[in-house]
Amino acid sequence: MREARKKKIIKSIKKSDGKQSATELGATIVKMAFELVPGGGAIAELIDYGMAEMKEKRLREFMAQVKIDLEDLRVTLNEDYVKTADFAFLLEHILRGVSQNYQKEKLGAYRALLVNSLIRINVESDRKEYFLNILNSITSIHIIFLRVLDHPTKWAREKRIEFKQPATGNGPTPMTNLKLVLPKYEDTQIRAVMGDLYYDGLIDLVPNEFSSVMGPDLEGITNRLSPLGKSFVDFIVIETKPAS
Repeated sequence: MREARKKKIIKSIKKSDGKQSATELGATIVKMAFELVPGGGAIAELIDYGMAEMKEKRLREFMAQVKIDLEDLRVTLNEDYVKTADFAFLLEHILRGVSQNYQKEKLGAYRALLVNSLIRINVESDRKEYFLNILNSITSIHIIFLRVLDHPTKWAREKRIEFKQPATGNGPTPMTNLKLVLPKYEDTQIRAVMGDLYYDGLIDLVPNEFSSVMGPDLEGITNRLSPLGKSFVDFIVIETKPAS
């Protein structure tokens, strides 16, 4: 029955005149398919107009913010570096990442990576590309966890989270620390995200130590970024002081 329904839908989708590109043809087929579903016209309209407009708006806002960042930091761009193939590659792939992501954490990280790449021209291009690959491979949740682990007390202060040393016992564990500062995440998700960060070499907290290592206050999650993790986080955060 399902196979017969599928064949009927495929038959209903009109063939292209052959003049469309592969991308255009794919979008046309998807749009036509959704138009056959009750209420699917809105999805078809989104594919036809909305998605492209959203991406263009996101790219415009991204580049406008980059310009503001550079102005605020009083940066004079190195024209020789900007003209290199290395920077052209980096810019192309950062903009591709921006067009494909909407989460503010990832967009902010892409922006910082671009700005810092323009400022820190002494950093090797291979390292910048490596940071870009890491950023492409992680989610906004991973970025939130990295920011927490980079400065847990600052995060707790900004989120107005109170923490106190218990009167007895050896103190909280990394798991209880993370549940305190990131209350909306469940144990299983915390373990999964922390495991990803550990196996990517970005933190040094071994997964089986989440519930065993104890310490006062937020000590269990303090200074837990690896040297690579620290360098990466430093590169996906905008400098707060003008470049000298």
